[in-house]
Formats: sequence, C-alpha cells, structure tokens
Amino acid sequence: MVTATYPQTVSEALQDVRTASLDQLLALLRFLPWHKVPYLWLNTLTISRRITSYRLLLLGYYASRGSQVPRRFQIEAALESYEDHDSLVIAGTGSGKTLIIALLILLNGSLDALTLTISPLKRLQITQVATFCTHYGIDTIAINDDTPHDDNYWNMMVHNLTTRTAGTARHLIITTEQLFKSKTGHLSRLCRLLYDTRFQKRIDLVNVDEVHFIYFAGTEHYGLDAFRPAWGRLKEIKAILPSRIPWQGLTATCPPHVERVIKKSILRDGYSVTRLTSNRPNTIYATHKVVGGLDVLNNYKCFLRLSDPASQPRVLLFFDLTSLTRRVASYLTSLLPIGLRDKGIILHYHSSMSPEYLAHAHEQFTSETGKCRILCATSAESTGVDFPDVDIVVKAGLPESTAYSLQCGGRVLRWGQRTGIYVIFYEPWVEDIDLDEYEGTFPDDPDRPRTTLTVKSSKRDRAPLSAVTLIKGRMCKRQFHAHYLGDTDPRCLDYSGKYCCDSHDDGFNLEDFLPSPLHTAPASDNSASGKGKKRNAGPEIPNRSSAMQKSLVAELLQWRRQQHRRDPLRAVRPEHDIITTKNITQLSRVGPSSLNSVDSVVAILAETKDWAEEWGGRIFSFLEKFGTENPDDGPGPAKRARQSRDSEEIFIPDEHQEMYTSTNELEYAKFNNLVFVPYIEGLEKL
Repeated sequence: MVTATYPQTVSEALQDVRTASLDQLLALLRFLPWHKVPYLWLNTLTISRRITSYRLLLLGYYASRGSQVPRRFQIEAALESYEDHDSLVIAGTGSGKTLIIALLILLNGSLDALTLTISPLKRLQITQVATFCTHYGIDTIAINDDTPHDDNYWNMMVHNLTTRTAGTARHLIITTEQLFKSKTGHLSRLCRLLYDTRFQKRIDLVNVDEVHFIYFAGTEHYGLDAFRPAWGRLKEIKAILPSRIPWQGLTATCPPHVERVIKKSILRDGYSVTRLTSNRPNTIYATHKVVGGLDVLNNYKCFLRLSDPASQPRVLLFFDLTSLTRRVASYLTSLLPIGLRDKGIILHYHSSMSPEYLAHAHEQFTSETGKCRILCATSAESTGVDFPDVDIVVKAGLPESTAYSLQCGGRVLRWGQRTGIYVIFYEPWVEDIDLDEYEGTFPDDPDRPRTTLTVKSSKRDRAPLSAVTLIKGRMCKRQFHAHYLGDTDPRCLDYSGKYCCDSHDDGFNLEDFLPSPLHTAPASDNSASGKGKKRNAGPEIPNRSSAMQKSLVAELLQWRRQQHRRDPLRAVRPEHDIITTKNITQLSRVGPSSLNSVDSVVAILAETKDWAEEWGGRIFSFLEKFGTENPDDGPGPAKRARQSRDSEEIFIPDEHQEMYTSTNELEYAKFNNLVFVPYIEGLEKL
C-alpha cells in the first residue's frame, strides 16, 4: 500500500509531485477536497493525460497553500499548451485564467525554463507580478519602459548574453512595445535577446493575456490607424521564435470577428479553444440616459451616500476623458462633510498621474482595508485588474465597443456571492441615432460605426452599432451579450439575484441599487426629452470671468517666481516644481466656490500627498487672499472648446490622449483648432 507523507516545504512538495508515480499521485489526491476534484471527467482521459492532470491538480493546491484546487477548464487549457498545441482560452473575467499560466510554469521544474507573458497595461503587470510571486512562489518580473537598463539587473534577473546563463526570473511579463524597435529606431534589450538562439532555447511557452488587444488596439479600424500597432505585429515575433514553442491567448471578450483576427496573428491551424461562459450571474445590467450631458456633474451625485457616509458602497466609474475623471472626483469630494474631504474616500485615476499616486490610489480602492470608496478612473483600470468588493460599476458615456463595455462590467464583485450592478450612463443623443444608418458599412463587424472615420470624427460619429443597439433595443442584455460573444454555454443566461437586467418588466428600479436618487431634469427643462435642447452652457462647477482668469494667472505666475527665489533648493529645483503653468491655467478656470479647501486644490490638480504638504496650503492661502481682494470674482461665460456635433463634451480621440494630457496643451489645441487657442497663446506671452 502506498502512503503519502507531507514534505517539509512547498518547494519540496512541488518537486515530489513532479516525480511521483501514479500510485503516489492517487494517494496525495486523497488530501484534496473531494468535491473539487473532477473525478468523472478525469476517468475519461488517456492514462498519460490523466497523470498530467493529477500533477496539475496537486501543483495548484500546494503552490496556493491549499487555497485553490484547479478547475476542469483550467486543466483542459493547461494540457493543450503542455502538449505543444497553440490554444485560445475564452473565459469570463475573474474565472481564473492566471492560474492556467501558473500551472504550466509549476509543471516544469527546470530553473532554466522561461515563460513569456505579453500583457497590455503597466497596472495589470504590477498586479500579475504580485500574484505570481506571492501567491504561487514563481519568480516573475515585469518588462516595460520603466524597467532598469542596468547590465547587472538584466544579467542577474533575465539572461546573461556573455556567459549564456539564465537569470533568476522564470517568468517575464512584457508590454508589446518591448518586443520591437523603439520610436527612435533602437532595439530594446529584450528584442536583442529574442534573436539569441541560447535565449530562445529557454522559452517554453508564450502567453498573450488580454489577447483581444490584437484586434482592438493593433488593427486598423474604419479608416483609423491602429492605436498600439505593436499588438498587430505579434506574428513577426512568432516567426522569429522556434516553431516548437506553443502560443496561448487568454481573454474574456472574444466575439467571432475578433477571434478571426487573433487566429491570423498568432495561432497555427488546428489550434484548440477552451471556452467557459463569460456570463457573470451576480451582475445586473442596466442603462440610464443622463440629464443634459456627461459634464452635468449632478448626474453622479447618485453614487454618494450623503445620509450615511460610513456605509458608502464601493463604486467604480469609468470615463473616456481624463478631465472629466478629475472633475467628477473633485465635485463628489466637495459634497462630503468637511471633516471627511481629506480622508481619501473619493480618488481619481488616469495614466498621466505619477506612478506613486497611481499605486496609492489603486491600493486604497482594491485593498479590503482601503479608505477609498469611490474611484473615478479611465480605461487603465478596466482590463484584467481584480477588485475585491465593488458593488457598482459605471461606464460614463456610450462604450466604444461592447467588448470594452464587458471588460468594464467585469469589475463588479469579482469575489464573493453578493449581487452587484453594472450601468451605462449614456448621452441623450444616442436615442436620436437611426439604426438603419449602419446598413452596408463594414459588414460582419457588430462594433462598426455608420461611416468611415477620421481623427476628427465626433463621438457621435464613432458610436458603435452594438452599443446603440443595446441602448435602443428591448432584448435582454444578458442575452445580447451572449449573442455578441457567440457564447452558447448552457449557463450563459443564468443570474443569481432577483433581477437579470433592466430589459424585463419585472419591477426592476435602478434607484433601488444606488446610494442616492438619480438626478432628474426640472419640469421646465426640455433636455429631459431631448426636444428643443440648446447647447449645454457649461459645467456645474462655474468658471471665473475671463478678466479674473487672466488676473489670477498673472498673479500666480508672479507668486511662483517669488516663492522660487526664497526656495533654498532653487539651484536644483525649477519653478515648475512648485506648480506648472498648465496647472496655474487649470486653477484659473475653476470657480472660487469649488476651491474651498486644500483638498479641493490637490484633487483638481491631481497632485501627490507630498506636494500637498509642501505647497497645497500655501497656494490655497494665496487663492483665499485673491478672492478677498477681488470681491467681484465670480463665474463668467465658460471658455469652452468647439464641441463635436450634438455632443455635450470635448471629444479627444484615443490616439490623441497622450498629446492632450502632456504639458504641451497648446500644441493639441492648435492641432484641433479649438477656440481657446488665443487665450492660451496670451498666457504664453505672460
């Protein structure tokens, strides 16, 4: 009779599993929770596949310290890559795709073996590195444009080209741009390694996480260039590497038209597909037409529980514009009781902020003990990141595609058994679009617009058929998502709560799931119906008058020069470290009533805690003094950019976001011929 003994360490347990005989594996399996082991399915496998599956079950259990037993679909997917087949894994957000990668690394005990995982976002890389290192004990590093260029680091962690020896990392998580030449034409370190035959021999597997980026970011669409063209060039990397290396794509959103592009890019003929329904039974789906436009800030008041801030649910709001992300966070913070405004209950998050602040905001919102209850974010938080306890997820504005919308909705309550809600707050003009206008354009693409696009196309022109159909149609939203994804799993329409979505006549009321009532238009306001509507006069946080804006800018510039002269570190710290000219302009545009505390200044400028401690109080004192000395300072007509047709906001195309959020705001304004150019040019002359 074979008996099983517990090894002293996890690493010893893993090694024992790799070398155990069939009888020994069966003995060890008895220690796993019996109801989590798919015995009936295992018995249908060939003996070799069954033995490998036993090892995978035990490796996952031991590496996770008993917290996880791999599920059937995870074992199925791992078997395909283990047997050197290209494969595609399609499974809903939060279903455990990360464990599939971990199992394959754990199964190969060689310290020389290397796994590459291509990942789209730095924030996601940080989360993934932490998961692999701390949860599974796999030495993993991220490679992106922040990775040190130091020779010692690369020789020690990755690979030493001189001695031809392996580094300590067994898993590299890479952004696509690191696989190719830089914009200046130089080969990255990793790119040079990929051409080295010794390094190639170490590679066992290439994973492409969030593989739908090949289509959505790496492919030309509707007349527009690819947003991140490196994603469309992965076939070049596949051609460089030996054909023996299997490639595995992983995603939660892979409708048929996307899968066709992925196949051409990285998958060989005969690739396998492991599919698990993308349906999230604990999520209710809903849509709501905002009043006036997305920049009417009262629309977001419903997500704040002012009556009892201590019971504020976690809310995650996604915005297309970084400016609106910041303004909504500032507005909601201003509604809190004064004593709570500096507690970090409401934070905002977008890519132009410092890495230190982004890490702090993410930790405060995702940690079970974090203080942040409402996070206003751009798309950086919509892909692949786990949130433990988000009750409400909101997409502000019509989604650019249903796949992107599902990525946003996938952040709802990824852990636990409660029911959460995902709601799209859409613009009033969506209801005016005629679905017949989509006929004949870009067939077989459910996300197609009504016409060919240019970089200056408005958001209304870009409106995708799938999203407009979801808003205007009466089909069950869960059924609509299944049809869009080609999801035929018997569980694709299951839901665990009282309601499925807002498409059924079953008594569903959106306000029952929100902390406060929805904002409604006054009876005399025609914007509620969309008839006779005039252009929005501006945001609810008023601007200063034009004269006061110019006066405040001039005095703030003079104050900054004076502060710099007194700064003992002025020899090494330039003036703009105190406050940039761009931020001075930003402050000048905000009405005095919205600058009511140091926290409001910090929130509007998206500054760090260290900056707030050194300069926040001084700038707020200056603003108070300016207001006292200028009693006529009050709101005037807002300086607004030329709006896109029937739009309530300035539309900044995705491909221009980097330019817009950079310090060279003037160049972007000139590029798009916005009407506030003369004002900014006047500022530059100051």
